[in-house]
Amino acid sequence: MTHTYMTHKIATHKIMCHTVVKYQRTCEHTWNDFILSNKNSIISELIDLSLNQKRVVNCLAHQPTTEIRGKDFLLMAKIPASTAAQAVESLESKNIVFKDEQGVYRLLDPAVKSYILQNT
Repeated sequence: MTHTYMTHKIATHKIMCHTVVKYQRTCEHTWNDFILSNKNSIISELIDLSLNQKRVVNCLAHQPTTEIRGKDFLLMAKIPASTAAQAVESLESKNIVFKDEQGVYRLLDPAVKSYILQNT
């Protein structure tokens, strides 16, 4: 390979990397603007939840899990297993939490997850 060819490849790679980074920053900025503009509806979705439901939502935002009754999740949520199970059942009926194909409990709305992660 010639020196000119390699110089061109390196320059092209640098331009592409710069474009990707710039696009990622734009996407992150746009997403953060979306979260901010929907802050009131996110808060209204969460405000009426019980304390235990809020604990479960907060924990699932930080760490989705297959083990709602698992020791690690219960320690993080600071609630007993039966309370966690009741909270998840209620949150599923409110379409706030769902269980995915792999059996992982997650928050349904990524905006709610992002809001929680940005504010805790």
